[in-house]
Amino acid sequence: GATDVYTMQFKANEPVMVALTGEGATDLDLLVEDESGNRICASDGAGDDEICRWMPVRNGAFRIKVRNIGSTGNEYRLWSN
Repeated sequence: GATDVYTMQFKANEPVMVALTGEGATDLDLLVEDESGNRICASDGAGDDEICRWMPVRNGAFRIKVRNIGSTGNEYRLWSN
């Protein structure tokens, strides 16, 4: 039931991809917000492999949230371009 939060910097007009892959123990969701808390992307499928793609309109920091929907731990890898 925990949420991990990361901050990443991305440049305007450059395609961005953020993805995660879990170990299969629980459902994980991936959420992306801009500096103002506006949702930019959400990937909330039934498993623990999620991906978000978008094109920032300006340079800035983005919050990447990984939410564990289950009640047990789930190790994951998070990566971006």
